[in-house]
Amino acid sequence: MTKGGRIAIILLFLLGLSSLALNFWLYWQLQVNHQKAVGLVRQVRAGLPEAIDELEAFEQATITYKVNIQQELPIETEIPFNETFEVPIKLTVPISQTINTSVMIDPLGTGLEIPVEINVPVNLEVPIDTSIPIAIERTIPISTMIPLDLKVPVEIKVGETDLAGFVSQLRTGLASLDEILAGLEP
Repeated sequence: MTKGGRIAIILLFLLGLSSLALNFWLYWQLQVNHQKAVGLVRQVRAGLPEAIDELEAFEQATITYKVNIQQELPIETEIPFNETFEVPIKLTVPISQTINTSVMIDPLGTGLEIPVEINVPVNLEVPIDTSIPIAIERTIPISTMIPLDLKVPVEIKVGETDLAGFVSQLRTGLASLDEILAGLEP
């Protein structure tokens, strides 16, 4: 064999040996990465049932929050007031008075009248029993500020909101991911 043939064989041998070494190294790297991927799949699968349960609990949960309201509420309005009231009056009014008056008398019937000053005592009780209607027609203007300082509790049931559909889809997606990852485990 010639010298050039020997060199070619040595080069081919070295090339084959390097190719074998490179293939071995690639196979080893593939196995290391495969083991890492299998470990990652196991870790993810271990957490998926808990995540699905937490999402289901969240879907059934009620979010409670207290909203603090500190504000002044302006009120400007007019209230029409048209009402008729019946006011009953039932009483007795005593009258005790002496009235000084002049009386014209004709003592002889001759047509000649003479004025006579007399005192007339009046003693009587006047009963009053009546109802008086009192009509009130008025518009009452109201203009004021009402200060509000409230803490209003707000309860939101997640299952009754649009968020429930999203959470349900997320749970379904995680369950599908769990099935896919189960197929990847050795």
